[in-house]
Amino acid sequence: MSTHLNLMTDEDRRRQLLRGARQGWTRMLVGTAVLLALCGTVQWWQGTATSEELRSLEDRYAPIQTLKNQCIRMRTEINSMREAQQLTLRLVDSRPTITLLGAISSAAASADGRVFVDRLELQTNRASGDQRVAVVSGYGNNNSAIAKFTEALRASSLFADVSLNSSASQTASNQQARSFQVECQL
Repeated sequence: MSTHLNLMTDEDRRRQLLRGARQGWTRMLVGTAVLLALCGTVQWWQGTATSEELRSLEDRYAPIQTLKNQCIRMRTEINSMREAQQLTLRLVDSRPTITLLGAISSAAASADGRVFVDRLELQTNRASGDQRVAVVSGYGNNNSAIAKFTEALRASSLFADVSLNSSASQTASNQQARSFQVECQL
């Protein structure tokens, strides 16, 4: 059995205990610092590698982004061309008014001057919504003059359909005449 006898003063024992505790904590802190430095280095290395990989992927993606921008620009150009084409088609499709006037004048002349055109209206057909209609109103000496006028309009091939909507007897300046209304679909 061994017995130890400590001949150190209380002050020296306290210093020795504090020194031992300090050395233990210092070792623990140094070990933790080394471990943190090692983990930080690994994280930095992984971040650098990820950053390089991201840069590489962005470099490979750059042509795709350029193509995407070009595609958007081309779609915009196509839409503007399509709008211009639609406008052109609408302008080409609509008959000039002077052509209508010429066809109606020619039809009136074919009735040997017995038809007088009083009014011409251009309308949109209520049933179809996009088809245009020319409504011609006027006076004729008799039914045969109005029939000749209507037939001349049909023969002009400018109109898809020509129909006599109304024909009524009128008296103007002590002369007997017939008023008429013809609808011509363009």
